[in-house]
Amino acid sequence: MTEPARPSLHAQDQCAAGLAHAARQLHEEFDPLLGSAQVDECIAEVTSRFADATVLSFVPLLVRRYVREELQRRPHSIDLREHRAEPGVLAPVD
Repeated sequence: MTEPARPSLHAQDQCAAGLAHAARQLHEEFDPLLGSAQVDECIAEVTSRFADATVLSFVPLLVRRYVREELQRRPHSIDLREHRAEPGVLAPVD
């Protein structure tokens, strides 16, 4: 049986750059609410789900999406459903 083809070094580099960008965005959005340790832990857990991916094009996008969904479900003092993607901007509280 043949092993699946490994992604090229270029694809791996592009994925790593995309993941770094996604991590920066997630930290900007969620560090003030949950702390960087929780954000890092969630990013690592979600990223590990894609460790065996052979197509890397959408991995950063999927990681960002799944991490955001997970972090929005975690308890905190601010309702994230009212929180928009713009860091530091919160919707008014009724």
